[in-house]
Amino acid sequence: MLVDAKNVENYVPQRSPILLVDNLLEIDGSKAHTSYQIKDSVFVSNSDFEYHGVIEHLAQSSALFYGYLHGNKIGMIGSISRLKKEQFELKIHDVIESEINLMMEFNDLISVKAKSFFDGIEIMSCDMTLHFDSSK
Repeated sequence: MLVDAKNVENYVPQRSPILLVDNLLEIDGSKAHTSYQIKDSVFVSNSDFEYHGVIEHLAQSSALFYGYLHGNKIGMIGSISRLKKEQFELKIHDVIESEINLMMEFNDLISVKAKSFFDGIEIMSCDMTLHFDSSK
């Protein structure tokens, strides 16, 4: 494990209860693996983790990957495309794992292919473009 839950805030700007990534498990070239154990947050309704929480988890996983490589920077989602969501039911304490594939990096702009898994089954995938502020 490269970054654990105690140190993840050193690489992303989000803080609890909005923080939706716990660990940077590994980086293999242009690919990163992250995980998140679901906690009570604004993305939980009646103990169910809502699908837009998975989208935010993918964005934060991308930011963690970028932040680990380049230092903590403030970032924002520029676009999300090719969003594919499978039927899933996630509860508090479930663990999702994600894979972030860096497709392109140009200055402070990155493009990634992102996927999230629960119990080894893909539950969501998308392409995402993110912009990071190099002055931060």
